[in-house]
Amino acid sequence: MNDFVKRMLACWSGGHYDLDKNAAVTQGIEKAYKKQHKKAILECYLRLAAAAVIIVYGTLGIKYNTGWYVTWALFTAIVGVNAAMVILLWYWQIHTKLILQKEMKELQLQIAELVDKKSSTED
Repeated sequence: MNDFVKRMLACWSGGHYDLDKNAAVTQGIEKAYKKQHKKAILECYLRLAAAAVIIVYGTLGIKYNTGWYVTWALFTAIVGVNAAMVILLWYWQIHTKLILQKEMKELQLQIAELVDKKSSTED
């Protein structure tokens, strides 16, 4: 059980639903996912920079070498381009996962708030 689930369970436990606690938990969720998203962006940029260096190395090798080295440089350039594509797909997947997780956590908090409102109106 992660930290957010523990906070949400603490927020849901007890008699009535506390809106101030809900706001604090929601802000905690926002901050944590923003931090994870910034980390993913940084990692993506670093990997793309490495792929760009490989591409430049490969293209310069094609231009300035002859014979067998041209084949190796071409292979290196192709690997760099493919690595860049894979990195972008990886970032897209991570970005989508983080957004979905954040929305699910916020939905859980909204459901708890609605359940509490319904139970308080029935009493």
